[in-house]
Amino acid sequence: MPKNLKYKLATPILEKLDDELQTRGIGMCPGCGEELAIRYALRVMGKNTMVFTAPGCSPSALAAGTDKGSTLGIPSMGCYMTNLPPIASGVKRYLKRKGQDVNIICIAGDGVSGDVGFQPLSGAAERGENIIYMCLDNEAYMNTGIQRSGSTPRHSWTTTTPVGIAGRGKPQLPKYLPLLMALHGGVSYAATATPYYMEDFVNKLMKAKSVTDGMAYLHVLAACPTGWRAPADSFMQLSKLAVETNYFPIWESSYGQFRFTKTPKKVKPITAFTSAMGRFKHFTDEEIESFQDMVDVRYEQMQLQCSRHTGNEEKT
Repeated sequence: MPKNLKYKLATPILEKLDDELQTRGIGMCPGCGEELAIRYALRVMGKNTMVFTAPGCSPSALAAGTDKGSTLGIPSMGCYMTNLPPIASGVKRYLKRKGQDVNIICIAGDGVSGDVGFQPLSGAAERGENIIYMCLDNEAYMNTGIQRSGSTPRHSWTTTTPVGIAGRGKPQLPKYLPLLMALHGGVSYAATATPYYMEDFVNKLMKAKSVTDGMAYLHVLAACPTGWRAPADSFMQLSKLAVETNYFPIWESSYGQFRFTKTPKKVKPITAFTSAMGRFKHFTDEEIESFQDMVDVRYEQMQLQCSRHTGNEEKT
């Protein structure tokens, strides 16, 4: 059993998993975090599911297929970056009218979700479309060459925010998309997750699957060793450190009630996370301090949201 799974917690999870719906041979980068997230998400969703994707790393390659056809054992459709939620919503409405209860899940990256396709996503969320939307956040446009996105962290190196005489990485603060989505009135359930904490991830997928009166939104940190300039086998460790440093808070919101589902017993300094990747190797002491302030402010924002619903956290 993987080291990140606890036997007592993993046993009931195994009972929730359907058959493998994704082929074993895939063409993703070594150590890709998105592949694991998609694989388990579809096993939770089960065969009574349709997948909708948009251009990006794993979503388009794993679900919509290549010139050889789809790599999934269930229906899937590739959409444009600007019409993913509307198409999925239309199919959901049509199937409901025909009396068919089918799980509709959209899978896309942070570029589609928070930048190019945010307007239609926000519209579907405001309307309360009964679809599941899973954003796989690798914090840049990795599929087209590691360009900065709205979710790329401040001071981070990308190919469009280089480090040198003219710049010190991305100068802007990142967009915190999961909170933006959770605050839409039509989103009944929203959560953040990482495959490192698989029990937590699967439980949130089950909750998203059970929503019948609005949108369910999952924001999954998908560590990208290639774009983050880290060893190919570091995906799990990076995912763990992101939570232990409060860089990526793990929480859920059910009908506007927020709570943390994972909190570190002892918070590590942000350098434990940043020092593990080449995209931050240029950091000066001043930039590390600025980065730590960004992390602290974000976590304080979520503490404020969760202050009305406390006491149910599981220490990591």
